[in-house]
Amino acid sequence: MEINTVVVGERLKNIRVDLGMTQSHVANDLNINQSMVSKIENGQVVHSDTLLAMLVYYGQVANISFLLSEEFSLANRDILYNKNKILASVAKEKLKLLREEFDKSVDDILEFL
Repeated sequence: MEINTVVVGERLKNIRVDLGMTQSHVANDLNINQSMVSKIENGQVVHSDTLLAMLVYYGQVANISFLLSEEFSLANRDILYNKNKILASVAKEKLKLLREEFDKSVDDILEFL
């Protein structure tokens, strides 16, 4: 499957805004620069591992298969957010709590490689 980074970046931005999050917040949670978040959201992916990290990050609250599908639409929030009515504050808190677990998983993958 070929990924159109411009489309994916725009969709990630839409989800971030829909959740009431800033680029700085996402960057802080992923331990990357805010400029990297901006580049990804504008389709200028510099590192595929960073794009993957963002997909995993948003995958904690969003249906990534739907995000990557042709049927993607923020109007279908019940599908996008795993059929749950997730409030922005709840989603942000969950993402914050999962950061440590994500960091450990990335470390484990990098060790394996």
